Amino acid sequence: SSFQRIWNNMEAAQRYQNIFKMFEMHDRVVIENSFDRVNFWSIINSTLMFIVTIIQVITIRSLFENKSAYGKFLRGKNTDTTNFIR
Repeated sequence: SSFQRIWNNMEAAQRYQNIFKMFEMHDRVVIENSFDRVNFWSIINSTLMFIVTIIQVITIRSLFENKSAYGKFLRGKNTDTTNFIR
């Protein structure tokens, strides 16, 4: 009877280990998918931030250059920068 009790306890322990292994596998898949998703959106976000930075630098520089067509477009047609210096 003690051997049967030990055997039953061992089988129960194996069942619990299999259940915990399944939970661990499921959680690992969820974590890996989340990791991939976070990496993807981080790359997208970093790329967009870099592009916006370049656009802002070009815009600010063109505002201070008199010959820049983009700067003239941003300042408007009626602004004459030669009258500012007296």
